[in-house]
Amino acid sequence: MGFNSWEYIYEWITNAYNTTMGIIMALLGYLLPVKDIMLFMIILFLADVLFGYWRAKKIDRAKFQPKIIWNKTVPRLFITVTIITLLFVWDNVYKQDFVKTYSIAGWFVSGLLIASIIDNMYKITGWDVLAILEGFVKSKIEEKTHQKIKDGEKK
Repeated sequence: MGFNSWEYIYEWITNAYNTTMGIIMALLGYLLPVKDIMLFMIILFLADVLFGYWRAKKIDRAKFQPKIIWNKTVPRLFITVTIITLLFVWDNVYKQDFVKTYSIAGWFVSGLLIASIIDNMYKITGWDVLAILEGFVKSKIEEKTHQKIKDGEKK
């Protein structure tokens, strides 16, 4: 029975794959408590993109530009997911359970996205109820964070 190098390489690759998948699954299991916040963020970002596109098409008569999504929305989504994940890890490492900072960050970003979605809906439909609702959401965010929300975005 000699040394079979191909069998050794096959076993090493199989074990590396199994180890890698085990690490990935353990990481996903660790991050499971933030799953709902992440899913909600992704849904809000998608809704914001859809209503922003609809508004741009209806009001501005602009063509669809995927470059805008890749240059603005995707980095913002990635940064939001990263911040919420890091805050979750921070809360767990320091056993900080007085207030969940990752929930506060998720709440804040969700509020801004909802305000943006409502603003786009108002501009699409002109329905005054949406303007009142947008003002309510923005005032709630300003009240809780003590920060003034700017209308519009810097170009």
